[in-house]
Amino acid sequence: MPIVLDYASMRSKWIYNIINGKERVLIKNGKVMEDNLAKEKMTGQEFLQELRSQKSFNLADVEFAVMETTGDINVSLKADKKPVTSYDLGIKVASKSEPQTVILDGNILREGLTNSGLNQRWLKTELENKGVALENVFIGQVDSSGDLYVDLFDDLVQVPKSQVKEMLYASIEKSQADLMSFALETENKEAKSMYLKDADNLENIMKKLEPYLLR
Repeated sequence: MPIVLDYASMRSKWIYNIINGKERVLIKNGKVMEDNLAKEKMTGQEFLQELRSQKSFNLADVEFAVMETTGDINVSLKADKKPVTSYDLGIKVASKSEPQTVILDGNILREGLTNSGLNQRWLKTELENKGVALENVFIGQVDSSGDLYVDLFDDLVQVPKSQVKEMLYASIEKSQADLMSFALETENKEAKSMYLKDADNLENIMKKLEPYLLR
């Protein structure tokens, strides 16, 4: 019988709704559907609590909310209340991969380094730059952009954040600005053309590197 019912549910939406129940709209176009709340035997206080569990603390921000057959409530915010993404701003962001643990309890994990394409020499150099001893590191992880994050046994010690990538981007940006300045100052047409061309090339390079160096 269970197999027959599962098969019938796959073939018929009507049978599926009878067996598993049907999702119910609780907010539509920003308006709470009180009748549907009553059908779910849910009070207004309980509903607000469920919204808060979905990180929707302001009812006025919610455009649509539906209760699934599992009892979970999914919320969609109004367009002007949704967080702005890099796609909305037209900014390209580098894809991310799973961070690799390279240090655990003060010990180097070679597998994590190998998966990240790094070696122990790189790791020791990074620790020296941070002024941290290996034996003082509880957990060390490398993210998809190659940055090392460390958590120390001593929580009172603050680990300085690495600014290498930001400094590299700033250096390229300054070189591009210098080339533009040289182009404006020179009266030589050939030199001016060369400076402008090189400045454009650096600007294109900056656009490609921005998702990787500025995060």
